[in-house]
Amino acid sequence: MEVAENTKLQIQKLHSTSNNGKVTELLLTGGQVRLKVRPLNNRESRLEIKTPAGITGVRGTEFGVSVQPSGKTGVATLKGQVVTSAQGKTVSVNKGFQSFIIPGKPPSPPVRLRDDTSLQIKILADMGNQQAKIAGKVDPVNLIILANESLITNQNGEFEVITALPNNRKIAVSITTPLGKKQKYELAVP
Repeated sequence: MEVAENTKLQIQKLHSTSNNGKVTELLLTGGQVRLKVRPLNNRESRLEIKTPAGITGVRGTEFGVSVQPSGKTGVATLKGQVVTSAQGKTVSVNKGFQSFIIPGKPPSPPVRLRDDTSLQIKILADMGNQQAKIAGKVDPVNLIILANESLITNQNGEFEVITALPNNRKIAVSITTPLGKKQKYELAVP
């Protein structure tokens, strides 16, 4: 398991069943983790990652999960298959696909894995009083960090924020995919 900085992860259950099955339940409330899980051969073995939006379960795969402050959860599968459930609906996120869950809604239909850290800026403006307005778009499954704080994106990956404008007029932003791929940007406010 690889855990990104500033990630909030708890072990909720870690035990063996009477038939030697291994049960692991994790709670991810913010940040990003990437896991490589060997195949679970015992029928009673399971690994589940709970987030504010839903549950992701596996039996042997390589995948990643990201959680925004709103609880919006991104899931991407590199190998094997992951199953995500929320609001009574379950979807399979197979190898090479990604999905997201917004709290209170079922999982989105899986789409081809993008693992894309691009940042599209729509607004970058000086608002006066040492503040800047930034609006843009990222892949909906990604995390976006500005001034060490995770931003909230909508179901299309769009965001808008007013933030402090440093004296050098440069704002640091980083984008992280559920699989842990990271890209840093330095935005120069005109």
